[in-house]
Amino acid sequence: MHAQVVRSGACFRHWFNPIQMQGCYFSPKVTQLPLLCVPPERNQQHRNAWFAVGDKVSTTRKFSQEEVKMFADLTGDHNPIHVDVEFAKESRFGQPVVHGVLTNGLISGLLGTKLPGLGSILMEMDVKYLAPLYVGEEVTAWVEATEINRRRATFALLCEDPNTKRVILSGTAKLVLPKDKPADN
Repeated sequence: MHAQVVRSGACFRHWFNPIQMQGCYFSPKVTQLPLLCVPPERNQQHRNAWFAVGDKVSTTRKFSQEEVKMFADLTGDHNPIHVDVEFAKESRFGQPVVHGVLTNGLISGLLGTKLPGLGSILMEMDVKYLAPLYVGEEVTAWVEATEINRRRATFALLCEDPNTKRVILSGTAKLVLPKDKPADN
């Protein structure tokens, strides 16, 4: 297996680790770092991965007003749009809204226990909250593998109303994979 060496400009975002650079070909004329190794198996199933690009998992649930209140108590986020029914009725939403980060927690649960699963480490997450999730409303969270690159993987994220397909949250996440396949996957 050979890796390509790609020169990177000012936007270099790869951690330089000599161990990760093994198998890369360095030109004697190249004396400046950074260099970036791009393995040829990018966007394919990696030989050590137990999942492939396109694999996805989901979970569906509702959050009660009591659960939203518990989350507010745990985090200190007592914004009345979440915890005060009368206040929320007078807001632009007309009813209590689930904390966005609580909705995001469904994604975290899927990544950490299902795909890629136990032992994976979330390194980066970029999400956009596109619509409110109302207390008592059903939501389905989806995680789909979009890239596998050595010990790292990228996932597309989506939370939607399963009945109307209204998108509540979308984004991406990058994770470091555990060394071996988790026992429960």
